[in-house]
Amino acid sequence: MNEGLLTIDDFDTLCYGFNDEIYDSDYLSEGLSQSLFLIMQNYPNEEFTKKVVDAIEIFNNHALFSYGYLLTYWFVESNRITSLCAHINTKNDKVKGLFRKAITSQIEFLGDSPFNEYLVKGANNVLQCIE
Repeated sequence: MNEGLLTIDDFDTLCYGFNDEIYDSDYLSEGLSQSLFLIMQNYPNEEFTKKVVDAIEIFNNHALFSYGYLLTYWFVESNRITSLCAHINTKNDKVKGLFRKAITSQIEFLGDSPFNEYLVKGANNVLQCIE
């Protein structure tokens, strides 16, 4: 595994590249998101958090599902949510709005399934901490 070599620009470019314009859907990014998640999960928590926050700052609509996936699945634990919120709240209102959009879309995707309850709870905790 090549830890530490994935850049924010790589992340955004890859997510954009896997969008399917024909179906106007970002679901093809899900597998890529899972791969990036596996690569980046070994980063120290602070470094991972900073990379995700910075990646969303250069957000594009094609990567919405991917960002939502990473935010929801990684930031379930309270210590990670605290770190994420600290980084988000240093950004301007436009960037904070992008976080809200990505997280909200993921919550909608997860739906009311009892299997996803803990993910939705974590995502809602992140939404609540954004000033």
